[in-house]
Amino acid sequence: MGVTASVGLATAPAYAADGAGDPAAATSSAPDGKATPDGKASADGKASADGKASAARRAGTATSTHRTGHGAAKAAHRSPAPSGSAQAKDRAKDRATDRAKDRAKGRKAAATPAPSTTGGSPSTAAPAANGKAAVAAVPNVQIVAGPADPTITGKKVRGSTATIDFTDTQTGVTHGVELTDGTTPVSGTCTTIAGTGGTCTVSGLTSGKTYSGKVWAADAATPSATSPGAAVSGLMVVADPTVGTATVDGTTVSASYTVSQTGVQVRATLDNAADTTSILCGAANCDFTNVAPGTHTVHIWAVDPTDAGNQSGKVSATTSAAVGVAAPTVLGHGTFGTTLLIGYRTDQAGVTVKAEAHPATGATVAGTTVTCAEGTCEIPDLAPGTYDASIWAELSTDATKKSAPVTEGLTGIAVAIGPPTEPMEVTGRPGANAIEVSWIPPFGGGEVTSYRVTATADGYPTRSCPGTVTASPCTIDNLAAGVAYTLHVVAVGADGDSPEATGTPSAPPSGTPQAPAAVPAGAISVGSATAPVGGKVTISGNGFKPGTTVVLTLYSTPVDMGTVTVADDGTFTATVTLPSSVSVGSHTLLATGLGADGAVRYVVEAVSVTAPGAAGGLPVTGVDVNRVVLIAFALLFAGMVLVAGADGRLARRLARLTA
Repeated sequence: MGVTASVGLATAPAYAADGAGDPAAATSSAPDGKATPDGKASADGKASADGKASAARRAGTATSTHRTGHGAAKAAHRSPAPSGSAQAKDRAKDRATDRAKDRAKGRKAAATPAPSTTGGSPSTAAPAANGKAAVAAVPNVQIVAGPADPTITGKKVRGSTATIDFTDTQTGVTHGVELTDGTTPVSGTCTTIAGTGGTCTVSGLTSGKTYSGKVWAADAATPSATSPGAAVSGLMVVADPTVGTATVDGTTVSASYTVSQTGVQVRATLDNAADTTSILCGAANCDFTNVAPGTHTVHIWAVDPTDAGNQSGKVSATTSAAVGVAAPTVLGHGTFGTTLLIGYRTDQAGVTVKAEAHPATGATVAGTTVTCAEGTCEIPDLAPGTYDASIWAELSTDATKKSAPVTEGLTGIAVAIGPPTEPMEVTGRPGANAIEVSWIPPFGGGEVTSYRVTATADGYPTRSCPGTVTASPCTIDNLAAGVAYTLHVVAVGADGDSPEATGTPSAPPSGTPQAPAAVPAGAISVGSATAPVGGKVTISGNGFKPGTTVVLTLYSTPVDMGTVTVADDGTFTATVTLPSSVSVGSHTLLATGLGADGAVRYVVEAVSVTAPGAAGGLPVTGVDVNRVVLIAFALLFAGMVLVAGADGRLARRLARLTA
């Protein structure tokens, strides 16, 4: 906020001791009433140079009126004495002395400030030594708040003109701007929208120099007050490029240029398109590819790489020749039932592609011309036979301007009813125990009525998309997590099936693992165990994905033995009970889970199953009678020994019984 010193003048009359400045313009009168320069009267009524009375004649009565510093009137002195008398000289001398004293008192009084009546600084209003008020002028200073600075919201340089945008919610203010390159200041003009902001423009800036400055606000008071000014900097004046020629090469337009400043970027647009569509030019040329037919103008400008707001003016060059219509590029062709399909590519803007099929020699079916969709020309309803085709591009706004037709590779095309050709680009997107399968339909052959889509993997059952599939994509469910599947797609036609197309998903399915139909050959062995029917077997493994599920299965004929969750360190341990239905002999306990990489992981333990009650192996359930009897006898014998030690009679009785 600016601060303004408002200066007023508090004045009061102040007259010198000798009467100078007195409104009456009289201090001491000579006998003839004429005033001397210092207020002293001359004897002849004429002013003397030193204020002393002249010895000449004195006419009439000389009156001198003196006012003291405190305003009291002194007595008037009249001098009727004749000219040249000593008394007149004495009176003149007395008056001179009095006037000197009065002047000294008047100066002291004038230096004493009097209270201001306007609220500002005190003013001087003290009486002079001669009793008249002294005149003085002392500034009356008041502090007044000035306007605040605007807020800079944007800046740019275009050519030699800088534009600065600002906001300002103040009303009753105008704005000003000044920039400098460090040597020469340049002023501009500002447009203000009251209470909103505005724009300042500074023109005539010097190319190659960088400017800074400020934008300020000024109020409408008199005198006006201005804000300190909001700073703005980094306004670089970028020199215009020098444009060369614009040339045409096929569908490419190229314009050459040079620049006088180093380190600048050069951009260009075609036909004055929006700057957002501009291209970054090379070291000496601006190249536009796949340009629409016709003549074109290239607009080129240079940009400050550190601040894209600083740009040169635009220069331009127009092509001397017109861009022609380019022929499309044929990608391939095929038949789909009675429809001829031609794939093509064209990157040129502003053109339409058309195609035609006509019977080859000996055929009797009339030809057909079509307007092609983007990337594909579809010529339908052809009777069986052999055809030649052509494809071309023409200007969308003028069909008379067209490219040469392309016929290469489009001759001798057989149209016949038969099975569809093979589908293309089979891919899969994995999900939880599922894969979404996608493909491109056949590009030829007979009409497709449906598709057969399956997924296969070694050791796992084949799964298919359910229902009747008539289009891509479809989803195959109930797949095993982590397993690498192969995808198969067959196009089914009224006149037979297409060859099978295959592909692979981007990754195996996620979700829950599933046990394979048989123990995989690559399963990792973790040892062996022996247990009877109904006994318990423990299996452990590592290298699994923490938190996932491991499925336990007993083979040869798969028997589900439950699941276990993998610990945080990637390990698991599980104890299972062999079912009563398991046969005695060699079996395999398989653990199926997901490795850390999400792929399926198998660990296997060989299990030897014995008959119930057989020796060896792990602890089993049930009662071993012989073992129980032996333990009972041992306990009985130990008890008898203890009793014998306490009573010898029992020992003697036993001896007699055994004699």
